[in-house]
Amino acid sequence: MDQVHRQVLLENLTYLQDNLSPEDVLDKLYEARIISDDQLSGLRKETPTKSCVRQLVVFILPKAGSTAFTEFIKALQANQHSEFISTYLLEEEKRVQQRFCEGISSLYDYIGLYIVVPGIH
Repeated sequence: MDQVHRQVLLENLTYLQDNLSPEDVLDKLYEARIISDDQLSGLRKETPTKSCVRQLVVFILPKAGSTAFTEFIKALQANQHSEFISTYLLEEEKRVQQRFCEGISSLYDYIGLYIVVPGIH
C-alpha cells in the first residue's frame, strides 16, 4: 500500500470505527486475498467492532500489498450499507494526494530544484 493510502486510512480511523461494520467487507477482502484465513478468523472474534476496524485499518491493510486500498474500496462499494464510506475515502484520497503534491513542490522550491518539461521554455 502506498503512503497516500496509508495516510487516508490512518487520518480517518475514527470515522471508520464509527461507521464501518467489518462484516460488510471481510468476505470480499478474503475473496480478493487481501486477508488470510487466520486474519479473517481473528477479525471475526475481535470485539468490540471498533477494535476489529482498528486491527484491519492499522495493522492488516497497510501490509497487504499494493492493491489492498483498491480492494477495500471495492468491498465497501459492493455493500449498500457501506458504499457511502467508499465515496468519503475517495474524496479523502484526493485531498491527501493534493497535500502530498504541495509538499513535494514546496520541497523542490526550498532546495532549488525545478522540473523542466520538454517543449516548454
